[in-house]
Amino acid sequence: MTKITRLSIKLLARHSDLKPEELDEALDTHVYADAGRWFWLLRLLLPAIGIGFLACGILFFFAYNWSEIPKFGQLGIAAGAVIIPCVLSLIPSFTELIRKLLLTAAAFLVGPLFGVFGQIYQTGANAYDLFLAWCIFILVWVLAINFAPLWVLFLTLVNTTIVLYSEQVASGWSYTMLMFLLFIVNSVAVAGFVLADARMSGVDYPDWFKKTTALAAVAAGTVCCCSAVLDLDDKPAQVFYLVPVLALFAAVAWAAKRYKNLYHLTLLALACIAIVASIIIRAGFSTAAFLFAAIWVVGATTGSLIVLNNLRKVWRHD
Repeated sequence: MTKITRLSIKLLARHSDLKPEELDEALDTHVYADAGRWFWLLRLLLPAIGIGFLACGILFFFAYNWSEIPKFGQLGIAAGAVIIPCVLSLIPSFTELIRKLLLTAAAFLVGPLFGVFGQIYQTGANAYDLFLAWCIFILVWVLAINFAPLWVLFLTLVNTTIVLYSEQVASGWSYTMLMFLLFIVNSVAVAGFVLADARMSGVDYPDWFKKTTALAAVAAGTVCCCSAVLDLDDKPAQVFYLVPVLALFAAVAWAAKRYKNLYHLTLLALACIAIVASIIIRAGFSTAAFLFAAIWVVGATTGSLIVLNNLRKVWRHD
């Protein structure tokens, strides 16, 4: 059951003649996890951990025994590590979750396969080429499976590709521009997942996944704003990066307050605290400026906690 159910039960208990025993029974039945739910969690958690350890074990096996394995053996092991999980995922007796986890492990091992190929044949490709090819070759799996952990892997690869491209090819990119691009990429991903979750039938992304992507977007936007503020003296044009980021932050804050989303308000509060602190530091770049910035962080964090806690109480009728 969701938190709405728990709050509904508590509100009903406050305004009714329910006895404490009846309230406890309702909470035990509809809210608190029983043995069956814990068993379901273990069935979900243990295979995921096992497959993850297996994929990591294969990866570290390469690293430790690399010099002792002939070239064809290296390619064979790397290719087999991708093929075997794909074949196992076709077994109908496995549950849908197990098959998705197997394909996620196979997608993770595509990267080592490209690394093996590039090292043996000395392709001369940059590191970003490896990650770009990795993204392209698992894109079909990502779209077809539509599995949250696989999306996390894909978005991590996309962000890594952009960072490596800025370091190895686009040498003219500033750090602020890089963070702005990461902010745009992750914001588009967040918007896509939220819209798909709301409007497409059969699509239900878990909350932890949407919160993780939102955290990545807000973190990139915050770093972008702080970097732009601190570099305004050397690069005044970077002020234009502030406008779209702050405008989107304001729009998200308005939507979060309207739909009573405390998580996004908390993220944006932390982002505003960091941005204002960078403005204070830029004003002086002195000991006094850093002192005032520290005081601001402590005071603003305390004030944000009070305001957010009051909103939580109002929204949840505590």
